[in-house]
Amino acid sequence: MSFVLLTGLVLLSNIVYGARQVKKGPCDNTRECIRYDFTGADRMLCFGYYACKGATMGSTSKAVCSGANSCTRGKFTTNVASILCNGFKACQRGRAMINNAKISCNGLKSCNDVVGGLNAPVILCDGDIACT
Repeated sequence: MSFVLLTGLVLLSNIVYGARQVKKGPCDNTRECIRYDFTGADRMLCFGYYACKGATMGSTSKAVCSGANSCTRGKFTTNVASILCNGFKACQRGRAMINNAKISCNGLKSCNDVVGGLNAPVILCDGDIACT
């Protein structure tokens, strides 16, 4: 009986407080990896609507933000392999977008209002109204 009660309390607290399960990408669903802390070899693949909003991109893999509003307010804390912002308003209001290789902003209105600007040897702003 106490085990069932404890399990119920854990499930309820996960629903109320939004506890996240360990996830190593891809994030295909709406808000699936919101505020997730990507570390180590986690795959930063954000394909859903607002999939990685406010996430900390601290993994060593490349960051792929292809969903609409994916990676909005994302914090890019390490020099990932590359940063690809392909979705509508992807990477908008991103923070610390620094990379040793390439930052590519291909989506409509992608990479707008980035805090601290874009810093990489190769910066591509091919999306309409991108990088403003």
